[in-house]
Formats: sequence, C-alpha cells, structure tokens
Amino acid sequence: MTDRPSDPSAPFHFVSLSLGLVSHLNRGFAIARSARARGHQFTFVTDHEPAAALIDEHGFDVAMLDAQRAAWDDTRPNPYWPKAHRVLGKLPGVGTGPRGLAKPWAARRRQVMLDGTELLDTMERIGPDLIVTEFEMHRDIRLLLGDGWPVATIDGLYGTLPGVDAPHAGSAYIPNGTAWSRLRSRLTWEQLHANARLRRRAERWWLAGNDEHSVLDEIATRAGIDPARISRESYMYYHYLDCARIRPVIEELLYPGDERGGIITGPVIDLERGSAGADATFGDRWRELQAGRAANGRSIVFLALGSILENQTRLIEQVIDAFASRGDLDLVISVGRDFDRWASREVPANVHLFSWVPQLEVLAGVDAMVSPGGSASVHEAIWFGVPQVFISGGGIGQDGLIGRMVAAGYGLRIAPRRVTSERIAAAVQQLLDDERFATRLAQLSSSLHRRDGISRTVDAMESIAANSNHPEGVDSTGS
Repeated sequence: MTDRPSDPSAPFHFVSLSLGLVSHLNRGFAIARSARARGHQFTFVTDHEPAAALIDEHGFDVAMLDAQRAAWDDTRPNPYWPKAHRVLGKLPGVGTGPRGLAKPWAARRRQVMLDGTELLDTMERIGPDLIVTEFEMHRDIRLLLGDGWPVATIDGLYGTLPGVDAPHAGSAYIPNGTAWSRLRSRLTWEQLHANARLRRRAERWWLAGNDEHSVLDEIATRAGIDPARISRESYMYYHYLDCARIRPVIEELLYPGDERGGIITGPVIDLERGSAGADATFGDRWRELQAGRAANGRSIVFLALGSILENQTRLIEQVIDAFASRGDLDLVISVGRDFDRWASREVPANVHLFSWVPQLEVLAGVDAMVSPGGSASVHEAIWFGVPQVFISGGGIGQDGLIGRMVAAGYGLRIAPRRVTSERIAAAVQQLLDDERFATRLAQLSSSLHRRDGISRTVDAMESIAANSNHPEGVDSTGS
C-alpha cells in the first residue's frame, strides 16, 4: 500500500467501486469530474461489462475485474431467487426442485464471494488513497477493510429503522395527525423488519449456512475484522465503525432518530450529464412538445422506469390508457431496453415512446412525473420542482423515501396492488390542479440549489483521505 498525503489540498487518487447501476454511475461521473477539476486522480473499478464500457465512453479510467465477472457468470442461472416468493414462507422440502438446486448454487456462490484475490490485487496495483463504495457492497467492504484499505461508503438510502416515528409509504400517515396513524406507520416498519429477519434465518437454515449473510460473517472472520466493529441496525444495514459514511440525502426528509450519523452532503445532481445516447428522434420531437406546451398550455407527463424497473409492460399499458383520450396532455415514456417490444405497437397520438431520453432535460420541461421512487429520479425531480405520483414501493429504501415525500406533501402514492389507469389519471390530475404541490416543491428545490452536493461530497472525500479514516469529530458509524 502507498503512503497517503496528510494535506487535504494534496492530490489524491480516488477509486470508485461500482455496482454498475446507471443511476450510481451518473452520480460517480459527477463526483469524478469535480475531483479531477481539483487535480485529483479518479479510477472506477467494476466487474460489470456494460458499466465498464459506459465509464470508458465518458472518458474515465476503469479497471475491469474480468476473473471475478467470469466467476459470477459461472454461478448462473440462479435457481433460487426467481422462485423466492413461492419458497420463502415454506419449510425446506426434500432435495429436489428449486429448493434442492438452491443448495449447490449457494455453495458455488460462497466460493466466489470468499475469493477476493483479483479485487485486492487490483487495489494494490492502483494504490488509491481512498476507496468509495456503495453501502450495499458488504463483501467488497469487508475484503478491503481486512486488507487495510481506507474505505468510505456512499449511503443514499432513506431506510427507516423500527421505532422511528417516520411515515411508511403505504400507511395512512398524516403529519402531526392522529396517534393511530403514527402507530400504524410504526407497526408497518416493525412488520417489514420482522419479516426480513425471519426470511434471513430461514435462508441460513435451508442453504446450510451458505446464505449471503453467513458468508459475509465468514469473510469478516477470515479478514480478521473484530465483530464489534460491525453493527447491525436493521435487516439490510451493516455499519462499519472503520468506514466513513457519505450520505447524499436531503436533510429536510430526515426524521429524528433516523439520521444514523454520517456526513450529509446533499444529493448529487449531475447537470453536466448531457444527452449522449438519447434516441435520434428525441430532439425534434421534444422541441415540438415544448412548443405546444408554451403556445397552448398543454401539460406534459413523464414516465421513467429507472435503472431497475424495466420490462414493466402492464404498468406502461396502464399509464397509456390513463391518458389516451386526453387532448390537452402529452405523455412521454422512457421504456429502456424494452423499447423493441413497443416499436411496432400503435399508440395514441399524444403518447411519445423512447428507449432513452436525457432525463434532466425532460424534467426541466414537464408538469408531473409518474415515478417508481428511485432516489436518483426523485432527487432530480425535486431539483426541477416536478411533483410525482409514486407507483412502486415494497422495500425499506423506496418506502422510506416515498413515505417522506407523500407525508410532506410533495407527491402522491398508489400502492402497487391498487394501480389502475383510473387511479393514475386521478392522481396526476390532482397534482396538476393543486398548486400547493408545486409551491412546496419550489421551496425544497430552492434549498437544494443553495447547496452543492457534488462539491460537498468531494470535500468529504478529501478530508477522509487526508485523515486515512474519517474526519475529526464526525460520527461516521451511525451509532
């Protein structure tokens, strides 16, 4: 390992360890540009080939973990998770079918997780002053900590812990409302965490100790990490007392007891992202839509499925049906990799389908958004003051953010099991008619504009790297 400079203004070499999600990469590109403008070196490390190609296309250094990628590919297909919703609540049966296949699959995955040779060799070759990872990359974090590398996690989740009086997206929560509404919200969080704990225990049992969390414990033991240096606050959260935590979240959406420490920098909004990769027809069609909006007052509604929620044919059909007969409204949909399935379909004249659009440019010119609730899209919509109808949820992260947005009056939510074309149309119309949504969002957007989440994130990285740990006086443990 290399000696690290102690001067925060000295040039550092930062490494971003990437999962490969487009929203995470966009955030990483913004941080990397800012760091390079200050004279620092920045390298991405990933085992995701499409991510490596995108990183290279944006002009950044990238190290591809080829052997690790090949090892992960050898564990496919996964016979377990596609059928998890039918299996998780049942006792293990005999060694046949999906349950029987799960055990050898988990054993193969365990070997891949334990082998960090390529990752550690790559870091030794690069010699970074600080490695920045997503908070979910528990296997990599433990391997790196065990090898003595300084690590900071990027934790942009609004997950809510049991016992915290924060709203759940599916509850009848009313800010400063009845005691019953607050109790119901709290019980919903308790139920989510309890169900997850039971599922983890069941996995450990029928996978014979080869479940992910058992293997993570084994990695920590092999790496010589003191178990007391790893805390477990909730079913999906591990906190590492030897890691700084950078939190690109909105302070106004945090609740007492749910801040969990860390360095709060504010959302990273990459306004320099540009429109590379957009459909060839987008520019002309978008200018026509904006002209109609300016001349005739036609509203524009945007549906984007984000980095994860793709192939949502039924949802797209419901949204199209919701606005098909509206002559005063245009609907723009980014369908992602599923575009080829839609290219030959006939859609109403006011529906405009694209495989990919420059989301920031679109958000600057729409009146409402139908959103799955991913933090990147939600933050970008807030930046431009766009009210949202949320049509997803079901996880600690999404429900934590959506619940806060709805309770604060920044948007509306339709539970996945209750999504219909009629409810979507009614919710969007409520956002368009009720000016209070736009007024509240304008205030929050103005607050975000006064902060520079990108610069504050790089400031934090410099301070962490200079101290070879976390900044003096900053609680990075969440305890």
